[in-house]
Amino acid sequence: MLTNSITQTILETVPLPCFFRGVDSRYLDCNELYASEVLNLPKEQIIGRSLFDDVGNTPNNLLKKYYFQDQRLFESGGKQVYDTDVYCFDGVIRKFRVFKNCFYNEQGEILGLFGTMVDLENSLPCSRLMTINTGLQALGRKSSILVHEINSALSNLKILTNQVADASLVNQSPSEDVLIKMQTSLELIDNISKWALSYGHKSFDTPFEEVEVSRIVETVVQTFGDVLLSKGIEFNFPDIGQLESIRVHCQVVQVIQVLHNLLGNATKAIENLDHKWIKLSFEQTESHFVFTVQDSGRGLREEEIEKILQRRVEKKDFLSGSGLGLDLVQQILQNHQGHLSIPQNQNNTIFKCYFSPHVLN
Repeated sequence: MLTNSITQTILETVPLPCFFRGVDSRYLDCNELYASEVLNLPKEQIIGRSLFDDVGNTPNNLLKKYYFQDQRLFESGGKQVYDTDVYCFDGVIRKFRVFKNCFYNEQGEILGLFGTMVDLENSLPCSRLMTINTGLQALGRKSSILVHEINSALSNLKILTNQVADASLVNQSPSEDVLIKMQTSLELIDNISKWALSYGHKSFDTPFEEVEVSRIVETVVQTFGDVLLSKGIEFNFPDIGQLESIRVHCQVVQVIQVLHNLLGNATKAIENLDHKWIKLSFEQTESHFVFTVQDSGRGLREEEIEKILQRRVEKKDFLSGSGLGLDLVQQILQNHQGHLSIPQNQNNTIFKCYFSPHVLN
């Protein structure tokens, strides 16, 4: 059991079930909420025992699922979030959102993980992972305004179209006022559409800037994490705190667009699989910084990769998804003097994005 008094105070202060597990799947500690409301056992009967030591009455299929989720986190490091079924103290299986993070020794070796759980069935619908972020709230307000403007324009068009139809029934031409209003409504919708489309095209005009990698990852997690969770996809991503000291020189919006495209493609490809997970990772080389998106779908064969890279064929043609094409991704990578790599004959699908110029430490 962890004996540090500060750790114990934090554990028992957090109003959510929390636990520590080692790399051998044994419980190192937990709080009273986890012991009583999840496993329905005294802490003394939990700590030191592994997932498979018949701790509580959790069905074996769920235990195996938890074990493999832990192992994926230990393999990649960083953080993990997903929705899962949890067998609770009263015999009821509830849906929880689980947040996990690795902890390390002084040599940087992973010792285990810390996890905390949110009971989604006793939470408001708006309590999803990313919706508390103020940036997304602002984006949501802007989106609501745009939707309102579009709906207003469409409603006006419907009324005006009916007026034109009524006039034609009596062989009359629509009034000039009606035609002007129709043109104005169409121009409004057209302007909104052009604004939305400009998000992709104008990103090529934005300047290169020096930015922390943590900012890129945090933005992607905040803007895409809830999409994955809503589809039951486990999301593994780097520990943002460990990336704060790494800075790169890039067009930030473009890098985020690349990751959004690949995450969206992966989401569509695996959403009907039994086992659904996506892992985002970051690494440095002497000449590039590299983002990798890996998913639980099968690996691609050489001939499939050639078609994807040379003919802009979408991944959906091979994996029954409906992902985005890679044309924009490759344009952005070329703009960063980089390239896209898709390792062949792997157990899972992997896309590696190489960006240049150099990493700034």
